[in-house]
Amino acid sequence: MTDSIDEICIANGFENPVRIGAGGQGVVYKVFFPFEQRDFAIKISGLGYTTEGARAFRREASLQRRVSRDHPRIPYVYDFNSPESNPSLRYIIMDYAGDGTLLNNVLPVDTVVDVALSLVEALDACHKKLVVHGDVKPSNVCLDGSRVSLIDFGAARQYKDLEAEYRGSDSERTFFQGTIGYAAPERVFSFVAPEAFESSDIFSTGITLYELLSGKKPFHELEEGRRNPEDTIFTYLRRIREKDYVPLQASVPAISERLATLVHSMIEHDPHHRPASFRTIADEFAKYRASKSEYLPK
Repeated sequence: MTDSIDEICIANGFENPVRIGAGGQGVVYKVFFPFEQRDFAIKISGLGYTTEGARAFRREASLQRRVSRDHPRIPYVYDFNSPESNPSLRYIIMDYAGDGTLLNNVLPVDTVVDVALSLVEALDACHKKLVVHGDVKPSNVCLDGSRVSLIDFGAARQYKDLEAEYRGSDSERTFFQGTIGYAAPERVFSFVAPEAFESSDIFSTGITLYELLSGKKPFHELEEGRRNPEDTIFTYLRRIREKDYVPLQASVPAISERLATLVHSMIEHDPHHRPASFRTIADEFAKYRASKSEYLPK
């Protein structure tokens, strides 16, 4: 991988590559571009020597480019390359969003509201472009100073493709992509109905905000000794269905009932019981910032 990042940097005029992140779908480097005197990020695919791997990487790059054109909270994609023959030379060049993510962070209520407003506005922009992110979680949200960015579109899908899967008319139906602990229950074992496309991202965002406030995912405490992955998944789904979590007011004394209720509503089992849209959620967080006195704990 070191040789390939050096080759990509030489071909594109970048310098000083520094590895800043890695996951199942690739490795991310921060690089310096002398011509513009600023940093960029390069993601190199880790999807292997398959046609589907090349196709998936192209899909990630093209969908991120589509939604990043109109929103500053999503790193803009400048270029990408996805040859089928050499996965080490599949790369995405994009804006640098910072080294740090929100993984393992517990933040004050006001800070979480600021993060939430930026995050839900970015996700609202995605859904206006008919794109489901598919893997909202703290490690996919960068925080650089006060700047929040939504990253990693590896699980992103277009509405039309998800609808084709749901209707059974897509010959290339994909398996579940996402993260257990954050994924909406309707995404785990079934194909999401069109009316729940946006709601599935709302659920994952609610889990993320709950964790940033309390330090724990609401449904993460699985039974000790469980080793069968299916047992873990069924326990996760059961706890969501039974609302088996600690209310935020019990673990976050500074939170108001109104804010806690909003976050709780985002992690409802039934998509129809969650907020109708990211726009609705953004408006509620904006109201909090404008008039906090209405939201103070009673």
